[in-house]
Amino acid sequence: MENTETPKDSNKLSWRDYLLIAGIIAVFYFFDNDHQDILNYPDYLMYWLVAAIAIALVVTRFRKFEKKYMAFQTTGDRLFYALISLVGCGAGAWVAAGILLSPFNYYDVHIARQNPMDSIICNIDSTTISEKNPDETQTSTIYYHAYDKPGKIETHDYLQALAYMHVLHSYGQYRLMLGVHKGILSTWWLDKWSLRYNPPIPTQKR
Repeated sequence: MENTETPKDSNKLSWRDYLLIAGIIAVFYFFDNDHQDILNYPDYLMYWLVAAIAIALVVTRFRKFEKKYMAFQTTGDRLFYALISLVGCGAGAWVAAGILLSPFNYYDVHIARQNPMDSIICNIDSTTISEKNPDETQTSTIYYHAYDKPGKIETHDYLQALAYMHVLHSYGQYRLMLGVHKGILSTWWLDKWSLRYNPPIPTQKR
């Protein structure tokens, strides 16, 4: 007699799934803060690692996936399992790549610290002001471009000037002065920064 049993709770997440989601969030926070001070970051390293790890996961786990996939009797359950497997494979590859790149980030900063500091001036794209924290402090975020890539700085300084820019959209009246150190793979480590007033040049009437 043919066995028609299917895995129980096929459309529910297990504790391993919730653990994976928590790990993804934790690694995202760690990886995002791990390299946010590295300008011109080589994102292709992340993409290559994710692709390589994802391929490795698919090859090594294909037999197990096929066995479970064929155990489901309905097309809906099979599609749901395939979707969850693909998402899990991609998320696992992304988490693993983030962990593997962390030593590179620290090594890059270590090398950059040994090089002299250069100064670059950047335009400000936009600013945002957060709501007041319980301790009555506020956080501002400055968005800019350096080396043709977007960057951001979160700060508690220059609140009045940043609020003025945010309300009036007068970003052209200020510039960001960045103090950077040369790293590896054409990267730059952001050591310090300051806000410089750049008043517009008045036009002369003829």
